[in-house]
Amino acid sequence: MGKTVKLFGFVSVQSPATVKKFVEGHNGEGTVCDVVEVGKFEGARAHAIVEFATIEAAEHIKSLAAAADGLWFKKSYPKAWDMEPNSRISHSQHKIDNLEVSYESIWKIKLGCPRGQTAKFLIIQLYGAPRIYENDGQWIREVDFTPSSSIGQSTALCLRLPGRDVVPKIRKDFFYYEEGEEEFILERGSSFSCNSYLVPNIDPPQDIVLPFKILFKINLLVHHGCLPGPLVDDLFFRFVAPSRFNTVEIEYVLEKVFHLRECCYDPINWLTEQYIKYYKSRTLPELPQIALEYGLVYVAKDSDNPN
Repeated sequence: MGKTVKLFGFVSVQSPATVKKFVEGHNGEGTVCDVVEVGKFEGARAHAIVEFATIEAAEHIKSLAAAADGLWFKKSYPKAWDMEPNSRISHSQHKIDNLEVSYESIWKIKLGCPRGQTAKFLIIQLYGAPRIYENDGQWIREVDFTPSSSIGQSTALCLRLPGRDVVPKIRKDFFYYEEGEEEFILERGSSFSCNSYLVPNIDPPQDIVLPFKILFKINLLVHHGCLPGPLVDDLFFRFVAPSRFNTVEIEYVLEKVFHLRECCYDPINWLTEQYIKYYKSRTLPELPQIALEYGLVYVAKDSDNPN
């Protein structure tokens, strides 16, 4: 049976790995089970909560801290005392993570106020996945920690607000903001990526061959939140297959998705409507483009987001 001890008096916050190495340097390797918390309160020195494998190891570090020479660590003499069982903090149960969304990565915000419900839902449509930071004494950039990399494969964040009186101040600062009272239902989704890499990737079924340019455009639309990944299924790929439709027409309708200013949640019907318009007019309207100076060209590029 082990014991938990709080070390207090570090000049600055140390990482759990540093604290473990320091303590085991006095007690011996394997005497520390876990460093369950590191941090500091405003105006105070830093602390660390250490779980020892045995009571003897905990008592030994306490005796060293109470000795005349003390425990010397980087210009400080940390003190040690027992932690009450009820005050112990489990790092695995109270892990703190921070999601950072830049202003440039947000393309639309909607406040859902369903009739008959007290809660509100704030839906933040994203161009790219948020950055993830883990609190390990200090905020450290991390990769997606969720099962199946669900954050990296998400194109929107949904925040449940506690009451109908809560109105976010963001509506005053963001141009593409709207509110709605339609029914809002949350459903559990699944991974849509064809691999377990950090960047989600979608491939067509084996019986459908797509040019690289079209496949790249589809994945780019998914990464930017223009197309929901789970809806890019076998049927979708058949609607963008050059064996069924003209390649120029396919590239045009995919490019047009970028100009919708909202996520296309019904891509099959939308593609059908676009094809019907094309067959009726036999012409493709021009899309707004950025005029390039002489000598400049467009280059296909995809970002390797660690989230």
